[in-house]
Amino acid sequence: MSDVKSVILTAKVVASCGDNANVNFGGAARRGTNNVLTKLQSSLKNPFIGIGCGAHVIHNALKSAADRLSFDYVIYCEDIFLFYIYTIRAEALKEFWAEPETEYQQMLGYSKTRWLALMPALERVLKMYQPLKNYFLSIEKCPLLLL
Repeated sequence: MSDVKSVILTAKVVASCGDNANVNFGGAARRGTNNVLTKLQSSLKNPFIGIGCGAHVIHNALKSAADRLSFDYVIYCEDIFLFYIYTIRAEALKEFWAEPETEYQQMLGYSKTRWLALMPALERVLKMYQPLKNYFLSIEKCPLLLL
């Protein structure tokens, strides 16, 4: 707080961003006076809003945009990962790895409680797209979702 006051930014503060813990914003209803947001507001004597967790805000915005896609990328990533948890399938995919300068990389998993892991999993699928496509086109009973 002393840093904010020392550079005379107190009149320019419009929002506070922080983790969604009760100590920062007073819970989901944002009630109470024993939290960081209300203490900052009373100290600065300037009304401003509490934004919450910036990572969650970005995640929710991207999820809303991704919901407009014509396919369910989450199920796609989950299915590819679950398909390759079996060693024999992973070994078969390695045969389709045509790029000698790059090394085969294991498929990454994703779970609903670890939403930050979705982007690396999706990037891995995109990086391995051509070998994955070639492999799935070569097998007799390919899951339709993966085509």
